[in-house]
Amino acid sequence: MDCIDIGEDIERGAIDKSSEEETTGRIKLISSHIIIPLWVTNSIALVLFNKLIFSSQGFGFRYPIFLTTVHLLFATIATRLMRRFNSPLVKGVGDVKMDWTAWSKTILPIAVCFSGSLIMSNVSYLLLTVSFVQILKTFAVVVIMIVSSLFGIEKLSKRSIFWGTVISLGVVISSLGEFSFVVTGVLAQLQGVVFDAVRLVLTEKLFHHFKMGPVESLYFFAPVCFVGNLVPLFLYEGWQPFFQVMDRVGIFVLALNCLMSLSLNIAAVYLVSSTSSVTFTLTSTFKDIMLVMGSATYFGNVVAPIQFVGYGTSLLGILALKCGEAWNQFFKNFLQPKMNIIMTDDETQGSYGRI
Repeated sequence: MDCIDIGEDIERGAIDKSSEEETTGRIKLISSHIIIPLWVTNSIALVLFNKLIFSSQGFGFRYPIFLTTVHLLFATIATRLMRRFNSPLVKGVGDVKMDWTAWSKTILPIAVCFSGSLIMSNVSYLLLTVSFVQILKTFAVVVIMIVSSLFGIEKLSKRSIFWGTVISLGVVISSLGEFSFVVTGVLAQLQGVVFDAVRLVLTEKLFHHFKMGPVESLYFFAPVCFVGNLVPLFLYEGWQPFFQVMDRVGIFVLALNCLMSLSLNIAAVYLVSSTSSVTFTLTSTFKDIMLVMGSATYFGNVVAPIQFVGYGTSLLGILALKCGEAWNQFFKNFLQPKMNIIMTDDETQGSYGRI
């Protein structure tokens, strides 16, 4: 099941290093040797935990909108408690000037896309295997590139088109080998990907306009998404989840699930503050591979050999795209200024020699 995951926002480019500078300055860094395994373990465990709640092999609680809504309510309460007790993760909330006009043009559209993404993605987990959903998620990189181009944020280069085609080809190959292919589930996941792509692009524009960290943005998004989720909750799931949640899931399991969701987001903030972009990309890729393998083993899902070929092709495209972008940023921000300084010094020495 999809949940609120700041780590995925960072991985897909909605939150970059520059938007983390202020938050990073307020928190104590944790060694990458500690935070990387913590984030990977928490991320994999939460997805499997959520699938277990939905699965007939586990709790059999088949109400994804309800569980998403509870997560949002928990995040709303938690971020306000963080502010009440002066947590450095939300210390910048008071500096954000958010009037009604700014709220309606920025927070509200993002919240609508956020809810749509969570709901549609979670519906797909009811119909598809966890491993296949993770494979389909690699297509999100391509959709984000297209949406970013349509919004005028980034131009599609020949390089991005090429690797986007490679990623898409890998997804198609993987889909051909899926034994539990359900058209409705695939369409739901693709709708969730589109919602998420629009949300990420709008979020990127928001971070350029307002100075806030990812947990601070959650402070504003969570309550709006919670209220927005109430409409589809009562429209599609009604009162049944309220009657069944205590008997099927229980308050302890539900609270633990929400706590893991929040801790994953906090771990993601420390992770991006303690690692480089390349390290984060490689860590995320490793996490996705472990999740596909782990879910297939735990739930007994069959992953065909052709799916490994397709998934490997998609991951190759993502790594080439993301690591290439990280190298370009490193060259632009670090190597090129150094080279310019060296060239300037050489020219200065040469002019002295001529004198």
